Parts: sequence; structure tokens; C-alpha cells
Amino acid sequence: MTNDHKAILELTNSVLNGTAAKSDLATLSKLLRENPGLQDVYLSFLDTHAALAWMFRGAESQNTSHGVSSSGGSWVSRGNFVAAIPWFVGVLSLMVAVLAVMRPQIFGGRPLDVVQAVPVVSAAESEQVLAVLVNQAGAKFKDSNSPDGVKIGASDYELQSGVVHVRFLNGTDMVVAAPAKFSVVNDMNVRLDAGNIRAISPPQAKGFTVSTIDARYVDLGTEFGLRIDPETKSSDLLVFDGQVNVEEHQSGRVLSEVFEGGTSRLLGGVEQDAPTLSPEDFPSPSSIGFARWNEHRPAMMKSPGLIALFPFQEGENRKVLQNLVPNGAPNGIIHGARWASGRWLGKDALLFDRDADYVQLEIPGEHEEFTIATWLNLDRLDYQYSVIMNSDHADRGDVHFQFTRQGFPRGGVFVEGGFSDQWIGPRVELKEWTHLASVISMRTKKQSIYINGTQVRSVQYHGSETITPGSCRLGNWLPTGQDAWASRPLRGRIDELAIWNRALSHDEVQQLVEAGRPSLIWKGDGSD
Repeated sequence: MTNDHKAILELTNSVLNGTAAKSDLATLSKLLRENPGLQDVYLSFLDTHAALAWMFRGAESQNTSHGVSSSGGSWVSRGNFVAAIPWFVGVLSLMVAVLAVMRPQIFGGRPLDVVQAVPVVSAAESEQVLAVLVNQAGAKFKDSNSPDGVKIGASDYELQSGVVHVRFLNGTDMVVAAPAKFSVVNDMNVRLDAGNIRAISPPQAKGFTVSTIDARYVDLGTEFGLRIDPETKSSDLLVFDGQVNVEEHQSGRVLSEVFEGGTSRLLGGVEQDAPTLSPEDFPSPSSIGFARWNEHRPAMMKSPGLIALFPFQEGENRKVLQNLVPNGAPNGIIHGARWASGRWLGKDALLFDRDADYVQLEIPGEHEEFTIATWLNLDRLDYQYSVIMNSDHADRGDVHFQFTRQGFPRGGVFVEGGFSDQWIGPRVELKEWTHLASVISMRTKKQSIYINGTQVRSVQYHGSETITPGSCRLGNWLPTGQDAWASRPLRGRIDELAIWNRALSHDEVQQLVEAGRPSLIWKGDGSD
């Protein structure tokens, strides 16, 4: 493999993964223009990625109704679908871009830079994919006005329930809340006949326009919310960031320029006194994640062997951490840790940032198998060890789950005879929401630790022991006695903890990750 060959593959992969800088795109364009022999290598690589992405799409289509899953069905398959979408979007966008570089005659006879090519979709291409569904919660489209699987083309759509996140090939994100009727004209123009949307446009999509019966709303590189009031039928605008020009349909005359924090109302094309609007009045990408998490929680509650599910939602008693599982482990008692924001807007978490912060838990019973799964966000690692959840002592049968100062998760069950282990994965990234799972089976005398669904540590126990967690502390370990490493406070936030009295499979751990992923662009590798 030549250096240029290797560079093509590395650059293409970074673009598909969403980590490429503008300089990377420029380098890729230059290599393709100057080395025609590499173009087949490039297209072959794209074909492979596209084929895999369509495999995901096909699997999803078999399990969905009208293109998007309703609130029923498997809470797992939708997660795999969401995980595959960024890949699919990247493939489509990049294939458009490379055609502009390698086949300039298609785009008017002149070479185009990769960055410039992405938003270009001509009228002749209106039957092609202009956008894709990248996330949803409880979404149901009308039969005759629904996407083709995840594909959005130039057509009319009617969302009857739920919320969807649409991503255009130019990078614009549009979140639509039901009930809504909208039409995609091309990748730069949408018509809104009913409903409530939020649009977030990157610089390359400047000029993205949403039209209503009253006017055209032209985005100048910003974020805004637009709704058709269900009672008055007026067009109501709130600009979150940047500028939106409100233009007359026929003449294109600018009726108003609305800036950050500004609002506008039009009724019959005539300006009216604008109502009081807030960001919470419009759907957001993060609200979809929270809604999806709430939607999937009932299915998770039915998971066999679940003895504790702590959702970390602040209740009337701020000192109690509620366990939702009936007849499971008792509620936790909060000591010092404070309520903070979690993975999404409206989702709570507990912040552990002082040496005496912890939650006291009691995990009763004797177990042959034991699984701990949690979502957390580490701020820093101050001590030799930082605790996720530890039994109060270090006796046979006790359970520990913690980090080393280097960010590697470790711990398990104390057994006579010791253990041997192997590190096979990366450490935890700071300042990122991360899913951790520890799966222990005394039947096989094995333990696996996972970060974001990927196994990072494998343990073989040389003895067997009944697992008896008993009295535990979340976010700390404060045992009695003279232990040089006794102080192990966590520095960060936890916003979900689940415990099973069985060993979850690798697939089940991955399903937990997909069901609770913070957002579409979350990759779980520290690159987002």
C-alpha cells in the first residue's frame, strides 16, 4: 500500500466518522484531483461503507411501520438504527462531494471543492435522498405521507405523533414535533403547513429557508424555532442564535430582520404583536434523547433479574435516590452529593465533587451472577482510585467497581485464590458521558468490564465465591481502618444506575448503550 493509498483511506474514514477538519477535506480533494488512479480505491472504500450502512437500514425497515418505529416494539433495534445513521449520512454526503471533485461535468463542468459540493442538489436530483431521519421518539407518520425507511426525498410528510430529528445533506438539523405537516422541496427549502420545528444550520447551509403560508424564513447561519399556532394559524418565530430574515413570498422583500432572542408573528402575511416564546416551546435534539429514554424505560423494567433501577430523578425528598424496581433493593440515601443536570435537558444527575459525597445503598441477597451498569461523566481523577460503587468493606463476596488514576475501570468480587486479568481496551475519557458495565459470573468464574459497549477488561477468577454486595457506597469508599488508599471519592456526575442478579450478555450491554446514548453525534470514543 502506497503512502497516498493509505492517506486516502485514513482521510475518507475521518470524514465518515465526522472528525475531519477543513484541511483534511482540502487534502482529500487535492489527492483525488491529482491522482486519478486513486479514485477507484476511494469509490471502492465508499461502496463498502455504504453497503454496510444499507444493511442497517434494511434491518430497521423490516421492524418499523411507515418508516419510523412507533412507541411499541423492541427498545433495542431502534438504538442500533440510531447508531448507524451518522455513518449513512456521512456516506451520502461524501459521495456527493467526491462526484463533484472527480466528475465535474455533472455539476456544471467545473471542479468544486469538497466543502462547497455537499449542499448542491439540483432540481433534477429532487427524487434522490435529500435528508435522513437520524433520531425519533414515539414517531408515527401517516401512511400516505411517510419517509421511505429513513430516507427523506422531495415530498409531503405528515407526522401524527412523536418527535423526529431530520438531518439534511448540507448539515442542517431540523427537529419536528407532532402534529405536523411539512414538505421538503430540496435540501435548502422546506414548507411548514402545520406543527412546530427547530432548525439548526451550519455555516455552509446559510440561506436554508422554511416557508409558511405567511412568509419565507431565511436562516443566515443560526438556530431558530418556528411554529404554526394551532388556534390562530399564525406563523410564530423565535431566534435562538444569529439572524433570520422574514421575506415576502412574491417580491422577496424583507419584512423584518430578527436577531438572537427576537420574536415575530405573522397572520395573513401581516405582522402582529409577537407572543412570549421560550426555547422550551420548541423541540430540540436533546429532548428527543430524553423522550426516547423515558419511552424505553418500561421495557427495561421488564428485564429479567433487574433488582435496582435508579433513574436519578429528583423527588420531593432530595435526600432519597429512588429505586423504581418493586420489591427490589431499598432506596438510596444521599449524603452530600448534589442534584445537577444529566445527559439531557430535564434529566437529573448527582454531582460528586467533595471528599465526603456519597450515596448509601443496600444490595441484599446472595448471588451467583451480578451486573452493574451506569452512565457517568467524569470531571477528573484525583486519587489512586475513584469509586463508582463499592461494598463498604473488602471481604470475600464483596463487590468493588472503580477507576484507577489513569482512567481504567477495575474491580470485581473478592474471592479466595485471586484472579488473572487482561486489559483489552481504552480508558474512560474525561468530560464525556460514558456508559460503564461490570458483569460477573461465578458460574464461569469470569468478569467482563465494558466502556460504551466495548469490552475493555477480562478477568478469570481462580476461586469461587457467593456474591454478597450488602452495604455499599456510590461515588465513594469510606471504610474503617488504616488503609493507605481508603479515600476514593468520585469527581463527576452519575445519572443512571442499574443492577441485575444475573450476567448480562455483550449484546445486552450494547443495547443499554444504544438506548441511553446522549445524542446522535455522541460516538462514545471521546471524539465528539
